[in-house]
Amino acid sequence: MCGFYEINKDNVDPSYICQVCCLILREACQLLCGHRLCKTCRENIKGNIIKCKQCDEESPKHKIKLDQDFIDCMKSLSIPCLLCQWKDLYTHYEVCRSELQEHYLSDIHQQVITSSITRYLGSRGIDEQYERVSRMDVDIEQGASSSIITTTNQNSSIQIQKNCETINNLASRIQTLNDDTQRIRSESILLQSSIESLTKEFSLIKLSIQERRCFLDEIKPKQYIL
Repeated sequence: MCGFYEINKDNVDPSYICQVCCLILREACQLLCGHRLCKTCRENIKGNIIKCKQCDEESPKHKIKLDQDFIDCMKSLSIPCLLCQWKDLYTHYEVCRSELQEHYLSDIHQQVITSSITRYLGSRGIDEQYERVSRMDVDIEQGASSSIITTTNQNSSIQIQKNCETINNLASRIQTLNDDTQRIRSESILLQSSIESLTKEFSLIKLSIQERRCFLDEIKPKQYIL
């Protein structure tokens, strides 16, 4: 799972940015040179050596550990939601990740998705209309017509670019949601396995206690005889 997307990333301290995914650090790990990257980014890099992109110093992967002190410092970092007004501390976002699925499925997110796609498709339709108009033999001055069409197409292209950026950011959020869902599912399976193991151990202990009681009950009459 890569880092967190920050809509105002340019205003964030560069030390909070992962040098691999260029997002806000998630589970920060420190290289031997002192620079940092996300835990998942570290795991996704092939090979046993990781070369720092900032200073080119190499670090053995097994020596790159979680920087817990730095993670604690990041708990006061503000993390906003890309698509709605939610904004809270990094530490609260970490705690509430299990609720992200409900958060992303909320009405505000669905409205933004629908609005973005509608604007995107509408902009494409506008471009197609102007393309057809540009082919028509209209009885107006060639220079004025060309200027109007060019200006309109430029405005449409800017709007399309903004919509594409929104959709790309949304796709990144969806991928993060999928990663979090998979992580929670894996943790749930491990927890269930641990519960089953503890249940079996408890049953064995209970059986052992019962056997000891039976043994002691058999010994008591013999002690009285002696």
